[in-house]
Amino acid sequence: MQTPETTPTRDRACPNCANAMAPAQDWCLECGTAAPGRLAGPGRAGFRAAATIVSAVLLLVGGAVAASYAALNSKAQQAAIAPAPVSAAPQVAAAPPTTAPAPVVPPAPVVPPPATSTPTPAPAPKPAAAAPKPAPPAKPKPAAKPKPAPAPQPTGHRPLDLGVDVASVYDPDKVATDQTDPADSYDANGKTVFTVTTARAEQMGVGLAFDLETLQSVEKVYFRTTTPGFTVEIYGAEGKLPPDILDTRWKHLATRKSAATDKSSHGLVKLLFAPGKYRRIVLWFTTPPPVDGAAQPSESATVGISEVRIID
Repeated sequence: MQTPETTPTRDRACPNCANAMAPAQDWCLECGTAAPGRLAGPGRAGFRAAATIVSAVLLLVGGAVAASYAALNSKAQQAAIAPAPVSAAPQVAAAPPTTAPAPVVPPAPVVPPPATSTPTPAPAPKPAAAAPKPAPPAKPKPAAKPKPAPAPQPTGHRPLDLGVDVASVYDPDKVATDQTDPADSYDANGKTVFTVTTARAEQMGVGLAFDLETLQSVEKVYFRTTTPGFTVEIYGAEGKLPPDILDTRWKHLATRKSAATDKSSHGLVKLLFAPGKYRRIVLWFTTPPPVDGAAQPSESATVGISEVRIID
């Protein structure tokens, strides 16, 4: 009986490609198929040895990679901790390049196609307007007549504006026997005349009083008479009408004897006195006018007054 060491060997054929394989050949050199019985039995120990070698190689490679990574990481930390050299210039980050915006090109205007319609003919020019006729020469205007100079306005004193029913007969002794309307003495009508008649032939003792309603400045009294030759006195009072001509509230202002006997006066009598403020003015008649030119008076006496003006 032969032992395995003395058992003769012989060539084998590849079960896949039928190529000849040596007795100790575990793999076909042509197709790489394992020899029969290679994956089982004693050949299994060789596969394990190969696997062990491969694993060891892989472990060595992995350890080398890990050591290299650790070395690199340690150098990086040392570089980060180490202070920067004094002479080193600061690193300035470069500004990102600016890109100019592309110019905007406006779209080309769309030109409408020419109209195919028939153009409208232009209107015929209007005839030029006729030149204006020359204006006739202006006729010279006649020289304007000089306007008359305005009449000079009265200056200074003026008649007072008397109201209505401001005149009355002043007869404190009740001697008047006849009289007309006292308003006829200042109605601006020369044809109307105020008359008063008394029974006293020597001293009439009656008057014509005016109420100015308020204190007024007075310094002249004008009047016309139709019976010249009598004597008249002017009195003024500041308040209400005194009851008698002898009352001290009357102030004697002026006296005129033989009033209007001068024919050139035409019956106008002017009495002037010192200016003062009065509310009451009275024309007081004393000596009556002569009758028919006789010096001796008759049994009665009459005085006629028209157009009295009280002037300030």
